Amino acid sequence: MQKVVKKSAYPQFIKNRVYRVIINYSYKPNCVSSGAGFFISRNQFLTCFHVVFGNELVDIRKDLEFLKLKEANEHENLKLFFLNTAPSIQVELGSGIRVNAVLRKFDQNYDAALLDVDVGQNKANICLLNDNFTPDYGDSIVFGGFPNQFSYKYDETPFGYHEGMISSFPVTIIGGGRYEHLQINSINLSGNSGAPLFIKGKKEVIGVINGNMNWGRDDLLSANNNIVSNRVPLSIAYSTTIKTLKEKTSIFSGII
Repeated sequence: MQKVVKKSAYPQFIKNRVYRVIINYSYKPNCVSSGAGFFISRNQFLTCFHVVFGNELVDIRKDLEFLKLKEANEHENLKLFFLNTAPSIQVELGSGIRVNAVLRKFDQNYDAALLDVDVGQNKANICLLNDNFTPDYGDSIVFGGFPNQFSYKYDETPFGYHEGMISSFPVTIIGGGRYEHLQINSINLSGNSGAPLFIKGKKEVIGVINGNMNWGRDDLLSANNNIVSNRVPLSIAYSTTIKTLKEKTSIFSGII
């Protein structure tokens, strides 16, 4: 049975295991992608495909530069597309130092990317993965990341801690292809993508945060006998489970 972390220490437990990842692209001035991620071994770091590639799969497929590529399949085209952008990838460790990383492998359909990170003599807290956990409605979850904030630069936003519960299991498209996601009733802003998802109080990662629904509809108001739709913030979170990544991809091949 898993050991339970004391409630007072739990936010810090999460904070110590979530790291910022920053990607700079040479092909566009000031083009930067940033998000979160976590170490699954001392030098291997898991985050989202759309964080590393700087865009969601559905939008990359429309990119004119991507459409020019004529490799054997989409995955090979994406590899070349990535190389053509000549990105610089860094992971920010807990001390604030930034270390270099390279893309080892990715699965575009399940929005996952594995990086090799040169941590040198620096400390990196490693997350334990649970690839057998089957989530259920109402499960309490937590995650942390670096949500965008007004007045902060993209790479200086403070850590944010989030709690919520699993509310649904929609088959939908978020950052990658169409597959079943966890839908989570929790605030989730841009910058959290790639964050590890935990069952509250537990130490093992059960999923990867990979998107949100920032806006919903409220059609309850009317004016002059016409329905007026007011858009209201939701920031519902979505996650891919570790179990899905283990069963549907080769992202962990040779690792777990």
